[in-house]
Amino acid sequence: MRKNARKNKRRNCLLLTVTILLLSGVVGIMVVFKYARHISLYHSPGILGRAKAAKAMVRIDPDTGVYSVDWDGDGAGDEEYATKIDTATTTFSELAEIMLQPWYEASLMAVMDDKVWTSSTGITPSNVSRVRKVMLMTRDLLDAFSPVFPNKSSVTTTKSGKKGKRRHTKETDTSLWKKLRTMYKDGYKLIGELKDLNGLAYSQELLETRVHAVLEWKVEFVAFQRNHRIRRFLYSHPSSGGGIDPTGCYHHAASHLFWTHEQLEEEQPLPCGNDIGTVSLRSLASVQLTHSLNYLQEIRSYTTVMPEKHELQFHNLRKELRTFRDEYNLFGKVLVASSLSSSSEEEDGDNDKILQQQQQLIQEELTILDEAQFQLGFINDNWAAHDIYVIDNNSHPKEQKLLAIKIDKLWATFLVWQDDNDLQGCIENMLERME
Repeated sequence: MRKNARKNKRRNCLLLTVTILLLSGVVGIMVVFKYARHISLYHSPGILGRAKAAKAMVRIDPDTGVYSVDWDGDGAGDEEYATKIDTATTTFSELAEIMLQPWYEASLMAVMDDKVWTSSTGITPSNVSRVRKVMLMTRDLLDAFSPVFPNKSSVTTTKSGKKGKRRHTKETDTSLWKKLRTMYKDGYKLIGELKDLNGLAYSQELLETRVHAVLEWKVEFVAFQRNHRIRRFLYSHPSSGGGIDPTGCYHHAASHLFWTHEQLEEEQPLPCGNDIGTVSLRSLASVQLTHSLNYLQEIRSYTTVMPEKHELQFHNLRKELRTFRDEYNLFGKVLVASSLSSSSEEEDGDNDKILQQQQQLIQEELTILDEAQFQLGFINDNWAAHDIYVIDNNSHPKEQKLLAIKIDKLWATFLVWQDDNDLQGCIENMLERME
């Protein structure tokens, strides 16, 4: 009996040991799998895995349907996909991946899956604004990080004049970046033309024309992503057909808001992919704020903004301010930083108080910039409404006249407001923080 008891005890111990080893192995495999999943979803070169990680950063407000990206984990998202930026070491090309990839995924979600496309009314002037905003954010990021995308050009020569003696040479950007950027530019423009009808009286023919233009663009946009393998272009290394060059430094002529020839002439060189990202972004913001000051100086002399040339200038100011604010919303303190005086005698409490005061001042100035671009946007919306009546067979003459009067009254109000709130001083203060 004692012999059998010892035998049973040894067998039970063996079974317990095997069970413990099996359980340990299962737990170990689960830990490794979870870690490997995290690595594969964001840090590995796998395109689908990285796309899934980028898409996980996209947030859609349940009440408004507005899209945003929680890239740093400060929102309500899963911190598994959060990316922390070291302002001293993160390169320009790394910032391009961190910022552009999730907004690209957001744009695909907005174009392919947003509920406005399948709603009972379909797309209308009143429900397309959130899709248009995603197009704008993604296009702006393509522009901001354009220097890391390789360029490609073709040259055409034409003859003119008597006997064709004069030659004209034209260089065209044929890079995939340019084609992709054009898709976003066209979508933003066409959706905007549809949105401009919101709140106006318009013919059914005009509405159908603009809805049809957006739907045609959508089909072309979706086909373009597939045919040109844009995910591979944005997620893989250039040696594998990707488009983000870690050391690239390329110039693309596209938007006057980003990396223009004027900037190069002002001795603000293009950033390269391996430059420090925050330094490059502040260089870009400095040029945008400088241009804002130039536009502000110009438009102050206007007594009316009904001429198209005047509309172009005040709208340029609005676009410069809006682009800077969008960049601040994207990059936050990476772009606009508070600083302390260099006194070593200040206590920690005093330092905290100074930082709080500086942050409060920054927020007050950003609020003024927001209000400026809001007022300019409202004026431009009314100007666009007036233009629509002209385009639509010169319809509604009474409304045209009333709108023209309203627009110039709004303009006079803006001129007083910008002076009372020292808009120029706010822009100059922000410009100093970029240095």
